[in-house]
Formats: sequence, C-alpha cells, structure tokens
Amino acid sequence: DIAERTEVEPFVFDNAVRPMTELVPMEAEVFRLEDGPDPIAAWLDLISGGPGPAFGLRSPEEAPPLSPFDLDRISELYAADFASFGYEAREMRRAGGRTG
Repeated sequence: DIAERTEVEPFVFDNAVRPMTELVPMEAEVFRLEDGPDPIAAWLDLISGGPGPAFGLRSPEEAPPLSPFDLDRISELYAADFASFGYEAREMRRAGGRTG
C-alpha cells in the first residue's frame, strides 16, 4: 500500500506519489493542465516582458477508469492537494474516475 510505504520511506518513487502540498512552495504560481496552455503563456509573457513563442499541446490519451476503492484512497491520501489546488474529490468521481 502506497500510504504505508510513504510513512516508512517518504521519498519512495522519487516523490512521484508524494502529496504536492509537501513539494510546491506556497508562493508558487500553479497551473492546471486542464486549463490548457494559454494561462501559462500569459504568465510567461508577463514575467518576461513580452510575448514568447507559440506552443501547443497534444491531446492526452484517455486514462482507464479508477475503481471506487482507488477513488477513496486517492481522496484520502491527497486531501491536502485537493484543497490547496482547487479540486474536489466529487469532481473526480463525477468524471467516472477518469484522469485524462
């Protein structure tokens, strides 16, 4: 179980499963992938003082649905991330547990 493993070894899997609230500084500018690249480009233009090169994203592959057990564990383990980054567990459930 990931939760048990991270209690013993917090840096397991090179922090890939670690809650982002433990890694992302409070003052960081956070972008949500589902909002697309425009907010990122606008922020980069703002901090660089001018427009940068255009870029695009390819469509992500659809992720397989998550089981109710998986949804419960994700909601529990990453509750602080949901709160800090503006997500709600029920949104994930409404999407059928699809992440992509």
